[in-house]
Amino acid sequence: MAVVKTGSFVSTGATTYLPLPSGYDKIETLNLTTTTAAGAGTGVEFFWQEGMAQGSAVEYIKTAVTNAIAPAVVATGGFTRYNSADNPVGTLNTTITAISNAAIPVVSLTDTDDLVAGDVVRLINIVGGQQLGGIDFTIGTTVLNTSFTLAHMAQIVAATTGSFRKIKYVPMFYPSERIISKVATGATTLITMTVAHNYVVGQLVKLVVPAAFDMTELNGLEGKIIAINATDGNSTNTITVDIDSTAFTAFAWPLTADDTFTPAQVVPAGKATTSAEANLDIATHNVATSGVVLAAGTNSPAGVVGNVIYWTATKSND
Repeated sequence: MAVVKTGSFVSTGATTYLPLPSGYDKIETLNLTTTTAAGAGTGVEFFWQEGMAQGSAVEYIKTAVTNAIAPAVVATGGFTRYNSADNPVGTLNTTITAISNAAIPVVSLTDTDDLVAGDVVRLINIVGGQQLGGIDFTIGTTVLNTSFTLAHMAQIVAATTGSFRKIKYVPMFYPSERIISKVATGATTLITMTVAHNYVVGQLVKLVVPAAFDMTELNGLEGKIIAINATDGNSTNTITVDIDSTAFTAFAWPLTADDTFTPAQVVPAGKATTSAEANLDIATHNVATSGVVLAAGTNSPAGVVGNVIYWTATKSND
């Protein structure tokens, strides 16, 4: 076997994407934290190789009392090969039963489909919430086969049944366009987005705000990002731009019965000429990669928050 690439990371408790060159046919991870800790029922070592099903893994679990290592084959929560240029999405999950009108909307359902905090889902045909259809959201708290939250979404009128697909890819372009969920007005403008952003201070963005969102004064304006991740009360998935919106109309999401609309968006526009922070000569760079997705959890290769994970990708010698 020839080593293609190795590395390590500290788990955030979320799905982890490892960019890898094409050609690898085996990936292994070792959870150093669980290897050296007492306790049973936790995954220690995992591997996947060419020919195994997507999402599966062979897992070595620390057993009760003796802490012996026992192998198991898992069908989900393992490794998934990906190529971000292919933009794969998960299978259709039709089990949504309600979306609440809480400050952070809670999606109730009967099958969470191995979702973990930080995953991205696309909502589809939500009864009473059609304005959310086709829009991607980073999810927050999950309760197995019960619910997940739309971590960065504004409060909505309660909705009922619908579907979703898990989005399994990393965007091809950096920085990525993002859909706006909330705007706070002031001498500077605080913008929250539905999916976790990767913007940095100094980048320029153009704001697209259709009439359906009321704040038309913001539409078409360009602003420089002067701060990131300030709290909006419920989320820190934000950027602050140098636009004075004090006198602007309040930003508001359309209702389910409103006419078809284009979502409000943040669109990368390059970098400020005085900025050294955002190393972009043009608005975006193509950062498409291939690699593997590691599921997170106690018995998954990306582990839980704080776990130290070592990994190795190899290729057989032909």
